[in-house]
Amino acid sequence: SFSARYFSSYKKSASFFVTGFFGPRDLLIEPLDPGGFRTLVYTFARLQYGRVLALDEDLSARNFYAAQIAFRSRELCLLLNVYAPYAALAPAPLEEPLRFLDWPEHWPAALPQYRCLSSADMTAPCPPEQALTALNRAERDQMRHWNPQTMGELLFNFWD
Repeated sequence: SFSARYFSSYKKSASFFVTGFFGPRDLLIEPLDPGGFRTLVYTFARLQYGRVLALDEDLSARNFYAAQIAFRSRELCLLLNVYAPYAALAPAPLEEPLRFLDWPEHWPAALPQYRCLSSADMTAPCPPEQALTALNRAERDQMRHWNPQTMGELLFNFWD
């Protein structure tokens, strides 16, 4: 499953920040620069013959940026986790709880620095807290509080 592959790939490394929460002893990871996000979104939209309608860079209660993009047949939201190289698609307008979509066949090639996650990846069950040794203590505390049920709820969260 995606959740097993995700966490097993990071067990060998130091704590891997994905939720946006850090403890006093953790190295503070800066989120993706908003300017870099804008450049990436406009490049992605141009390569996919889309038009950027809106950018949402508010991180006050979430760990991702969102861009609403119009394509020929529909509008979608491109979501980028600001702490880890994960991207997902959601229907526009963006609503809670997030619903995730699959990527059209060639689109992930336009985001080579990101892992473009499918709807199956995002709806995979979130492993129990004890299995999440790659997360730091502050992230595990937040997991206990918010109790995410899916990988999508963990990787693209609205936790404050």
